[in-house]
Amino acid sequence: MEITTIHSVLPDFRYRAVDASGIVENEICPVFGAVAVTDPNPSPDEVAEWRWVSPDSLRAAIEGAPFAFSPWLVWQHEQLVESKLSE
Repeated sequence: MEITTIHSVLPDFRYRAVDASGIVENEICPVFGAVAVTDPNPSPDEVAEWRWVSPDSLRAAIEGAPFAFSPWLVWQHEQLVESKLSE
């Protein structure tokens, strides 16, 4: 995948999550944005499906059904909303 215009979105993002089996993830994961020049080609062992969506469509989906997404995506969305409100 080729990308351009890389920029920091949430440089201090971190999370702690416990899955149903008790595995704990405690990660520091800065979030970046970029412009995709080509489509991604993710490993089928790691990604079941993907699609391009507009930011507004993603926002509406997260707000309408947060359980359908990873907890960290929901937390990233919340932090982005909070940061825009404080601007």
